[in-house]
Amino acid sequence: MKEEVYNRFKDYSGSHCWQYEVRQDWFRADLERLNMSSSLIASFKPRDFRVEYVDKSDKEGCEAVKQFIEKMILHRIDFTNNHFPNQFVKIVTK
Repeated sequence: MKEEVYNRFKDYSGSHCWQYEVRQDWFRADLERLNMSSSLIASFKPRDFRVEYVDKSDKEGCEAVKQFIEKMILHRIDFTNNHFPNQFVKIVTK
């Protein structure tokens, strides 16, 4: 595990932390994928979003939630040794 982490970061030479670099890369990719500008994204307000329950029978919806969680949260966690930051992530990853 330690060697894997070392290999992931050994060639990184950015002026900020690696996680921030990943965040910026994903943000740029998301802007392209969604065909949106960063100024449009910055103008969003909480009322512009809809949060809803996704039933486990909605396989497509569950897969979208899973992909979102994996992309936005799980890349920072070591799952190889069950190092979970909280029960929510442990439950979601089952």
